[in-house]
Amino acid sequence: MEDETTSETTEEIPDYNASAEFKKQLTALVDQYIEMKDAMVASQAGKTAEEAKETLQALENTDMGLLEGDAHMFWMENLDAMKNALKTIRESDDLGTQRKAFVDFNPILFKKVKAFGLDGKTVYYQFCPMANDDQGAYWLSTEENIRNPYYGDMMLECGEVREVIEF
Repeated sequence: MEDETTSETTEEIPDYNASAEFKKQLTALVDQYIEMKDAMVASQAGKTAEEAKETLQALENTDMGLLEGDAHMFWMENLDAMKNALKTIRESDDLGTQRKAFVDFNPILFKKVKAFGLDGKTVYYQFCPMANDDQGAYWLSTEENIRNPYYGDMMLECGEVREVIEF
């Protein structure tokens, strides 16, 4: 179900056979990410910052030592960018700043989820063409219904599902 519209690049995302323990940790990261995303949907900058702190902790709790070889190297790619985006969200009380960092974080998380898989969870890779100064931006959701984290109540349902990832 790979398709050029799922991310900014058409690069092939590898499919790694990660251990059940790693998938469990990555699922915990995604679950925490959803809390942060939902706070952003609600336009609650303070709550978003709190959830970003927890999401960063979940990212740091994801043990890359459980991965070997190419899988380990793929996990490490853009890991600093993920951490920096979460730190920006955590340290800001401005929704605009938080949302800009969120734009950068999402394609990286998507690639990690797609490459390693989750522990029995379906996620939806969603897209809003108006976000990010009309350049468009992505996010992950555990619900098919659009709840736009970039605009909250202003345009709550603006967007579309670009890919369904089932594990």
